[in-house]
This record gives sequence, C-alpha cells and structure tokens, in this order.
Amino acid sequence: MTDKVEPQKADLTGQDRFAWNLMVSWASQLVLIFSGFIMPRLVDDKVGQAALGIWDFGWSFVSYLSLVGLGMGACFNRYVAKHRGAGELTLLNYVANSALFVQLIFAAVAMLATVLFYLLLPPYFGETLAENTHTAQLVILFRGWGCFSNGFWFGKWIINWVSSLGYT
Repeated sequence: MTDKVEPQKADLTGQDRFAWNLMVSWASQLVLIFSGFIMPRLVDDKVGQAALGIWDFGWSFVSYLSLVGLGMGACFNRYVAKHRGAGELTLLNYVANSALFVQLIFAAVAMLATVLFYLLLPPYFGETLAENTHTAQLVILFRGWGCFSNGFWFGKWIINWVSSLGYT
C-alpha cells in the first residue's frame, strides 16, 4: 500500500523570514539610537551651537507632527491584510478608501501646522533666534513637508489592493 504524498504548499505567511526581519528591525533601531548620540556632537562641532538648537527644534517639530497620524497606519495595514487574505474585496475596498481619506486629512493637518509654524516663528521667536530665524523657518518648512509627504503612504497598500484584484 502506497501513501499518497501531497506536495507542500509554499509558506506565504513570512514566518520563515520572521527572525531575520526582527533582527534587521532591531539593528536599524540601534543605528538610530547610536546616531542620536553622535550627530548632535558633530553638528555642534562643525556648525555651532545655534545650528544645533535649530536642528533639535526641527526634529522636535517632526516628532510632534508624527503624533497627528494617531498610529492609524498600522491599523489600516492590518485590515488590508485581513480582507485581502480572506478574499473580501468589498471590505478591502472600504478599508482602502477609508485609509486614503483619513491619511489625506492627517497630511492636510500636518501641512497646515507646518505653514502656521513657518509663519508664526518670526513673531514669537524672532528676537530669540535673531539672524537664525530664516534658517529655522526653512528647517520647519522642509521637515514639515517631509511629514506631509509621508502622509501619502497609501502607495504602499494600493499595490497590495491592486494585486489582490489580480491585475499583476
């Protein structure tokens, strides 16, 4: 009597790469933490304490702007994966459209905050910043624009959505 051997299906869960992905994630966090100790010293040594203060202010601004998203990206990613895996295209479409709408609102709020900070910086901090006011404004503008453009992250999951429809 011969037992029928069924071919094993490919593991699409990614569990075989979990340990590697976890280690890379931790390593990138360590690099970020390590650079946090090195970069301020380099900025202070190379361009001075005033530029270091502007640099710190810009990163603080970005940190506060990142709170605008309220962690919604991870939530949307979860439901996109869940509905795509279950083949629930109507629910996937609802999640994708909702995510797009919410992320556009968050991006608009981040850009509005950036423009407000850019315009209000001279009246409130102009005396303190003196000749560095314009530099601080540019840092706020460019760092805020980076947060704004990150608000349009929907390109990441739109690829998943399109591929779930079988167009790829």
